[in-house]
Amino acid sequence: MSTQTIEVEDRQAATLPKLTYTMLEVSKMLGISYATTQKLVQAGHLHPIAPFRMRLFTRAEVDRFLARSSRCGSPNSRCRPNVARDR
Repeated sequence: MSTQTIEVEDRQAATLPKLTYTMLEVSKMLGISYATTQKLVQAGHLHPIAPFRMRLFTRAEVDRFLARSSRCGSPNSRCRPNVARDR
């Protein structure tokens, strides 16, 4: 494989959209700690996919969680996420 071929492949890879995110990336996206992200998964509020024994999250799942969380934050909402706070 020539250097030119590698450069073209690198440019193509740079333009592909990111399809999944790690637990750490999701934590940073949501502005919460890694431990809180783990608690959200354990409580069933965030649903990872687990190929190769690694927890990954789709963008759609993060968006779904955010949409549900914003509905839960409204005054007339009946949903109450029960996640222990980090200490």
